[in-house]
Amino acid sequence: MSTTTEAQRMQLVEDLKTLVRDAQSLIQSTANDYQASSEDIKSSMTHKLHQAMEQLHHLEHCHRERLMHSAQKAQTYVSNHPLQAVGISAAVGLLLGLLIKRN
Repeated sequence: MSTTTEAQRMQLVEDLKTLVRDAQSLIQSTANDYQASSEDIKSSMTHKLHQAMEQLHHLEHCHRERLMHSAQKAQTYVSNHPLQAVGISAAVGLLLGLLIKRN
């Protein structure tokens, strides 16, 4: 996994943790000062939730692009080297068969 993707994933996790902490704060504050702080916390949580969702969508888009690129590269390789692709597939199938039989 690239360092950029890993950093984005870690930032998303941190944002989700912050969102949970804010939700807990909202629950605790409802008993004390419902009217004043709940609106502030609600708007803060809504903003953080939107940020987390945007990051999640961006991360999903990046992974989808990488997957499509990998699939295109595999398709090109198989088209250019059909016999090698069949040989590799047969070897993988044989190895999997041996592993399954062994268990």
